[in-house]
Amino acid sequence: MNKLVGIYLRISDDREGRELGVQRQEEDCRKLVARKGDTVVAVYKDNDISASTRSKKVRKDYNRLIADAKAGFVQEIVAYTSGRLTRRPMEHEGQIELAEHYGVTFDYVASPSFDLNTAAGRMIARVLAARDAAEAEEISERVRREKEQAREVGEWTGGARPFGYEGAQYDEDGVITNKRRVGRALVPREAKMIKDAVQRVIAGESLLSICEDWTARGLPTPREAPAWYPSTLRSILKRGRNAGLVEDPDGRIRDGVTGTWRSIITVDEWQAVCKILNDPSRRTYHGTRTLKWLGSNLYVCGLCGSLMRSSGRTSQGPVGVRLATYRCKRSSHCQARAQGTDDAVLAVARALLRKYGGDLLKAPVDDSTIELRNEANALRVRLEELEDMYGDGEISRAGLIRQKAKLDTRLGSIEARLSQHAEDAVLYSVVHAPDPAAVFDVQPISRKRAIVDTLMTVTIEKGRKGRLPAGVKFDGSRITIVPREGLSAA
Repeated sequence: MNKLVGIYLRISDDREGRELGVQRQEEDCRKLVARKGDTVVAVYKDNDISASTRSKKVRKDYNRLIADAKAGFVQEIVAYTSGRLTRRPMEHEGQIELAEHYGVTFDYVASPSFDLNTAAGRMIARVLAARDAAEAEEISERVRREKEQAREVGEWTGGARPFGYEGAQYDEDGVITNKRRVGRALVPREAKMIKDAVQRVIAGESLLSICEDWTARGLPTPREAPAWYPSTLRSILKRGRNAGLVEDPDGRIRDGVTGTWRSIITVDEWQAVCKILNDPSRRTYHGTRTLKWLGSNLYVCGLCGSLMRSSGRTSQGPVGVRLATYRCKRSSHCQARAQGTDDAVLAVARALLRKYGGDLLKAPVDDSTIELRNEANALRVRLEELEDMYGDGEISRAGLIRQKAKLDTRLGSIEARLSQHAEDAVLYSVVHAPDPAAVFDVQPISRKRAIVDTLMTVTIEKGRKGRLPAGVKFDGSRITIVPREGLSAA
């Protein structure tokens, strides 16, 4: 009797998405069906998904196969082995139900076949199910131990290709040709993108702005996604591996272990970008998706101290022209024309850049941070020791809070100094140019905002009642610009 056959294919580890394993399974399964004279009506495929009791991924095609078998669309299920079909005892019971109530039969290329309509056949199936489940659990435990050992010596633990690093490359026989470079050697273009994004975030640019720029330029995305998204970029930038650090599964950095792969950024840059991305109070632009105005969420209201934003309700200029304004986020009690305000601020920024140049950098370029990093690590160890002492009852809660406050203050000071070395990067390319002001003028709006924020504080005061004198288009006296301590635009 010619049966309607559904072929099920599965491979549990296909990180590169090549599907070579399932292709070979399909070829062998089709040969088996052809020898029996049956007809293949559908192929069901779950690639890169485990069938063990430890797996949490949903096998969509397996569930579709079972539903089709119950509907009579499939009369026999063929797989390479019984373990390819499932390693879960509960799912084996579901297959027994298919045989008893729906007449579905099973056949395998490399496993013994048995009749699930008989007690002997069901016993064999249950024994194999228990064996397959135990084997899957043993493999899982062994893999976990191997990964732990790899982390202890700074080796890559495998998994999906980290963006910025090489993935596996195969020859025509499916053999990896760059095994020693997988996860270790850099992909130059991607590594350059990561370093660029880190510098732009430190400079004050938003993740959304970077993603829109990269998507518009058609730059490569992880796993060939259609566009760059802030959540994806955030995850990539916060990876410790970018700085050669080894991370545990819970995301914690492993002390005293350095990765065997090449780093893309320095530890200081990584700490600085993580500090920015983890700060819930950091300034975020909430206006239109493309930042257009210099002072949005940067300038300060002189009446209440709130930030100013570019207003959707613009003031009227000459007939037919609408001029954007800055308006206090808290109230409408203070507003100013955006163009005139920005012109005044940019003029001061140019003057400061021309006057001070490289002296604007807070930290010497060649200043070593090794001692600071060592002290920071020592303080973190001390904080952990205090928590252990409190847990063991060696110190009181009041003692813990008192000592922790002292250490947190010192650690915060050191981390701020470490971050400064990376934050100064926003000024490097500008202040060392022959004409810093000219280089500043061609920077994107996000970089200009970061430089302005570094150099000065801008406050907008309440305007005078009545019209401006004849010939005066903008009242610059309302704009109070205070350069950073130690600087003067005069």
